[in-house]
Amino acid sequence: MNIRDINLTPTIESDLHHFYVMLLDYPDFFDDSIQLNNLDEFYKLFDEIVKDSVTLKKGEEVVGWIYLDTLDEKFATYNVLLKRRSVSPLDSVPIVTESLRYFFYKHDVKMIGGIIRINNFAAIRGAKQIGAVITEYMPRHEHIKGEPIDCVYAGILREVLV
Repeated sequence: MNIRDINLTPTIESDLHHFYVMLLDYPDFFDDSIQLNNLDEFYKLFDEIVKDSVTLKKGEEVVGWIYLDTLDEKFATYNVLLKRRSVSPLDSVPIVTESLRYFFYKHDVKMIGGIIRINNFAAIRGAKQIGAVITEYMPRHEHIKGEPIDCVYAGILREVLV
């Protein structure tokens, strides 16, 4: 898959260290329940939680990662990590849309959802542009540096994208 100059490809093992390096720029990407102190811990976490993923590359540079951390016969949850200043905000919606289509076709799930922090206005707006519906308010769902963070749940049905 290609969106402008960004290629979406299934993740391979050699991509993993790039994700870890990107996460160093986002120390609050995971809530306080997940602590990553080194690359080995990231590999272990990847093996435990990632069910499927795509890597976003601009040329040879890894600029993003979209992964499923829950997957069963009808439902999946996804997460998005984009490298700062490497992906245009105008391109992020088409990129996420194509990756969700990929996951819908590959796994034949009925719905894919995601948990978004309430203060991440760009992610909420992007989810709505894709066709996701905010279905639940989740007060104090995550903790970042000990502080509770409110979240929302956004879900998108297969019929909306496929």
